[in-house]
Amino acid sequence: MRFGPAQLALIAALALVALLTYTLARERATAITVAQAETRNFARVLEEHARQTLRLVDISLAQADAALARLRRAGNFDPAQARQVLTELLPLDRRVRSFLVLDRGGNVVLSTAADEATAGESRAGHDYFVPHVRGADRELVFGVPERSTVDGAWLLPVSRRISAPAGEYVGVLVAMVPIAYFQPFYDSIDRGPDGFVALFLSGGWAAVSSSDDRALVNRDWSQAPMFREHVPGWPTGTVREPGPWDDIERIYSYRALNDYPVVVAFGRSAASTLAAWRWTALRDGLLLLTGLLALAGVTRAVIRHDRSRRVAEATLAESQARYRLLIEHSPVGIALLQHGRLVYVNPALVGILGAGSASELVGQPILNSVHANCREAVARCVADLEGVPAAPVMQQEEVLLRADGRQIDAELRWAVIPYGGEAAIQISVIDITERKTAQDSIREARTFLEAAVAQSPSGILIADAPDVSIRMANQAALAIRGGDQGHLIGIDVSRHAANWQVHRPDGSPYPSESLPLSRAVLQGQTTSNEELIIRDESGKERWISANAAPIRGGDGEISAGIVVFHDITERKEAERALGESERRFSDLLSNVHLLAVMLDAKGNISFCNDFLLELTGWQRNEVIGHDWFAHFLPEAVRAPVRAMFLASLQSGRIAEHYENEIVTRNGEQRLIVWDNTLLRDARGQIIGTASLGVDISARKQAEELIWKQANFDFLTDLPNRRMFRDRLTQEIKKANRTGHRLALLFIDLDNFKEINDTLGHPVGDLLLVEAARRIAGCVRDTDTVARLGGDEFTVLLTELADLDDVERVALAILKQLAEAFRLADEVVVISASIGITLYPNDATDIDELLKGADQAMYAAKNTGRNRHSYFTQTLQEAARNRLRLINDLRGAVTGEQLRVHFQPIVSLASGHIHKAEALVRWQHPGRGLVSPAEFVPLAEETGLIVDIGNWVFHEAARWSRRWRSLHHERFQVSVNMSPAQFERDAAQHDWLGHLLEIGLSGQGIVVEITEGLLLNADAPIMASLLAYRDAGIQVAIDDFGTGYSSLSYLNKFDIDYLKIDQAFIRNLAPGTSDMALSEAIIVMAHKLGLQVIAEGVETVEQRDLLVAAGCDYGQGYLFSRPLPPEDFETLLSS
Repeated sequence: MRFGPAQLALIAALALVALLTYTLARERATAITVAQAETRNFARVLEEHARQTLRLVDISLAQADAALARLRRAGNFDPAQARQVLTELLPLDRRVRSFLVLDRGGNVVLSTAADEATAGESRAGHDYFVPHVRGADRELVFGVPERSTVDGAWLLPVSRRISAPAGEYVGVLVAMVPIAYFQPFYDSIDRGPDGFVALFLSGGWAAVSSSDDRALVNRDWSQAPMFREHVPGWPTGTVREPGPWDDIERIYSYRALNDYPVVVAFGRSAASTLAAWRWTALRDGLLLLTGLLALAGVTRAVIRHDRSRRVAEATLAESQARYRLLIEHSPVGIALLQHGRLVYVNPALVGILGAGSASELVGQPILNSVHANCREAVARCVADLEGVPAAPVMQQEEVLLRADGRQIDAELRWAVIPYGGEAAIQISVIDITERKTAQDSIREARTFLEAAVAQSPSGILIADAPDVSIRMANQAALAIRGGDQGHLIGIDVSRHAANWQVHRPDGSPYPSESLPLSRAVLQGQTTSNEELIIRDESGKERWISANAAPIRGGDGEISAGIVVFHDITERKEAERALGESERRFSDLLSNVHLLAVMLDAKGNISFCNDFLLELTGWQRNEVIGHDWFAHFLPEAVRAPVRAMFLASLQSGRIAEHYENEIVTRNGEQRLIVWDNTLLRDARGQIIGTASLGVDISARKQAEELIWKQANFDFLTDLPNRRMFRDRLTQEIKKANRTGHRLALLFIDLDNFKEINDTLGHPVGDLLLVEAARRIAGCVRDTDTVARLGGDEFTVLLTELADLDDVERVALAILKQLAEAFRLADEVVVISASIGITLYPNDATDIDELLKGADQAMYAAKNTGRNRHSYFTQTLQEAARNRLRLINDLRGAVTGEQLRVHFQPIVSLASGHIHKAEALVRWQHPGRGLVSPAEFVPLAEETGLIVDIGNWVFHEAARWSRRWRSLHHERFQVSVNMSPAQFERDAAQHDWLGHLLEIGLSGQGIVVEITEGLLLNADAPIMASLLAYRDAGIQVAIDDFGTGYSSLSYLNKFDIDYLKIDQAFIRNLAPGTSDMALSEAIIVMAHKLGLQVIAEGVETVEQRDLLVAAGCDYGQGYLFSRPLPPEDFETLLSS
């Protein structure tokens, strides 16, 4: 490739520019690299300086903390002394300006700088205090710098937690580090123009900078890129970006200390870093510009000379190129012939003759490319034009041969032109093979169409314009007309129709000038499937269906018209017979009480009877021809039912019986049972469906009501026990197939009976309905909530992937049921107990699952209620033991297995035994001595407590009478009386009668009752207590202070003793809350004229504290355990 002067000059200039650009870029990169390394080094220096300084501060804080700890251990912590100690610990280099001690609430205890912090001043909201309360993850906590109230100096708070020897949080020790301590070192660092050096807190607060960077320091830069993007990603780094405080671009390095929550940074401005480089670039650029200008002057002179030479050469070549361009790109094949041989061929001719290139043809005789049959004619043309300087253009069509031997039809045009200094024959070649082929195809098509028209089963007539004279009639037309072509060709349509009677379908005459073929020729109208009736001379009537259209020439004018018609007489007869049949069928369906409807293949209504219209409220003209599915079916089922309908038409199979709902005009839905069949035409093609229906809405509603009443709870509308068992059965089968687990929750409302009895059954019913709603709101739609009866509910959780879901649901139900219920005018608070069994973990049988959940529910009740419990084998074994124990307990009452023991009640003032409490014991023949805590609750639950209580009373009365006569005439025996005994009116009469019978004064017996009995006391209970009072029997409140304490009943009822529960006595010690409560009970009782008995006294210290508090009596193992009556009598005698 040859380059001109301009290109060479441009290349040289570009080379110089590229060299300078490369050099400058490398020098610039070097300057930036050096600056980055320098900032990293300075950042490391700053990091080490900050670490050493903060370590010294850490040591000072540790020393101060140790000094405070020593003072605390010495006792009698004195803030003045502590201030003196901490002042002495302040470093001489003043890296710590002052110490500040805060208590656990954030209040100032002392400060070594009393003028900066006042004792009692709150620092609870400061950021160097709050993290210690939450439990800081670092030993040291840094706060935002604060300005001294004395001299305005900035101080950096650094704090650490103060802990007691046991590790508990006591307060916070703060060292106030002066920012000025860092200042000399930071000011000594050369950072250049617009550079910066700074120390930040890890949260983004700028704590320290050089003296010149006042716009940076003491501000929060947490949203700056360094803290928002860089430091969270990597603790050290070098960045080039504008500073957020002044938008000056800098190169800076930062380092986050791993042992203290601070970040140091050093940066230089990009402008100062690149200042030397910019001077070098300016100098080298000016030198380059000078050289480029000199090069441009020389190049311009050389170009001017070269341009004049090129213009002359271009003019000559232009004319030659123009001619060659025309020839080379001509679509017509062109060849030059001299002496019978080809001397030039253009690309178009190479393509026409199928040669690989022009070189294959040039030099060859022209006759080699001519078919043998045409060579003589071509040779004659060549001979006539050879050597002639000029000749007129000649044209002929010949057959040529391609290189592959195929023949092509070609049009040749001959001319003589000068070429190479002598005459040459120019041959223009056009390939007309496709045109010839098209002409042959048109002839073949015309022959084919003429044959098709002639043999068509439909009659075809073609008439010329403008007189509508018949040009052509096929055999089918002649068969309908009769006669032959000679009688028809050439006559006009109106004269031909005169021999016929033509009528419209309504029977009116059809004018000949309005026939379809006449309208097509004369008016250009197109007719489609027009029906007419014709009668020939014999009177025979035929139905004809005609289609006519105009035939237009190339100019768009009508040149002829065509009509295609066929005989539809048989179809019309069939339609008439079908219509008669349908009329009779319609009459039949209109007189039966069935819904009848016919649909066509598109689903449109073609027929419906009056009964369907009466049921739905529509008029016939409003539904016939309309879409059945859109008009009568609910929107939700339209698409699937339509799809089923279309599938039936396509497959030829239809559901003979099915149910679905239809919608009446007023929106009511009716359930219909349909019998269906497919409709077919005479050829067996499916044309629609016919259906007969019966309205079963009322019957279905009755069935659903019966089913619902049998399977659902009438009050809460939840599944009842029967439905729940059915669903549980199905879900167990499903779980066996899928391997999923189930959970059964048995829920019982706590204290429901009391609410139902107190507020009445209507409120109780409202409570059950609302509880059902809350429980249902805690589970999924796929789970089941049921009411088994009363206040018992069950929940079935299915397809459990995680057993944590069971825990979540149980807790949610407990939370919902524990919230207050607003029922009518009442506010009710209840709780629930829930038992849980898992399938198949706990049981595989429905009854066992329910039994296990019931046992787990009672376990939840027995452990405090308002909780849930999972079924375990221990519960199952406990249930069996409980049942066995109840059965054994029934025999114990009559089998003389019960024993009564007596525990002395001692006068704390004198130490004498004045009373005893009768306590029942069960000597089981197999299990030995059974604890009362184990069998007394069972006795209360089963009602056996009444018989047991009566037996204990008789034994207590017998021994009381004996000991009053032998030991002390005022001796008393206390007997516990269960609420169940008060519910039996006969109990008080039996007891009082027995006392009269054995001659024992009522003063020999003390009845012990609970607080709960008095709170719920009704008229019978009050009457019993009054009867005991009248008989001289005294009453004691047992376990006082542990129930629903209310002082009002102490005035309302005649109470003689209060027994302080052993829960208060067990941990009795000076200064404790139990001591305070016990003293308060004793004082209150004495103010009310009651005596106090302390239960569970086990130590001398407890006795002495009770004596000091003024308690009257004590009972407990310090004095004696419960003893059999014989041993107790021995104790009395001693």
